[in-house]
Amino acid sequence: MSYSKVRAITRIANQENEEHLVEMALAATAAHIETIVRKYRQVERLQAADQAMALHESRSVSYYWAEDGGLVLQGRLTPEQGAVLNRGVAAGG
Repeated sequence: MSYSKVRAITRIANQENEEHLVEMALAATAAHIETIVRKYRQVERLQAADQAMALHESRSVSYYWAEDGGLVLQGRLTPEQGAVLNRGVAAGG
């Protein structure tokens, strides 16, 4: 297998797909492997964007005042928003 093919597949290889990528690299040209890697990365970016959008859309915060006067909060935030909230609560406490 050529250096170009190895370099290309190492950009996307993981434990689950390594064997399949090696099989493809043995049968295809370096240019074809580069195209496959490029397309694979495009799909990965789209999937990551879809996951981020789903997480963003699942955000929610609700609250109510309890009978004893306390504020009851319930919510779902992105990991980043949760970290900001957690720092704010820790700093104010």
